[in-house]
Amino acid sequence: MRLGAAMAVVLMLAGCRIENRAPAGSLADDEAIRTLVATYYRSSSGGDWAGVRGLFWDGATIQRGPAEGGNWRAFESPEAFQGWLEAGGWAAPLEPVRVEPRQDGDLAAVWVTTRRAGTERGMASSDHFLLRRIDGAWRITSLASATRNPPPVAR
Repeated sequence: MRLGAAMAVVLMLAGCRIENRAPAGSLADDEAIRTLVATYYRSSSGGDWAGVRGLFWDGATIQRGPAEGGNWRAFESPEAFQGWLEAGGWAAPLEPVRVEPRQDGDLAAVWVTTRRAGTERGMASSDHFLLRRIDGAWRITSLASATRNPPPVAR
């Protein structure tokens, strides 16, 4: 009886196949995507607005807003976003804490958690990039950034 049950389990397992559903992508692409994201934050924090603009596809869309209520700001073009940045729209330098890319062929999505530069704790924003390989280079086609409201200061 036990032998029959064991044989049934063995036969059932022999017929199973584990599928790999990981998206296609290479380590070189992963590195290029991570470099683009790091360049975005480095250029933004350094006030290199032309450098930031160069990372976007011409038809890219950008949205920035608070994660918990409040108003979102939508930019119709990378130039409009660049103008906002140059006018002082960027509050404080941010640094990525966690970067989670997912790439499949010529498309990629990247979730990034940031914090204010120079701090050790607290989240400043949750950013979502959509990237596309265009003419052999990765470009940002969409960015949505949900800023976090800092907790009230205890007195």
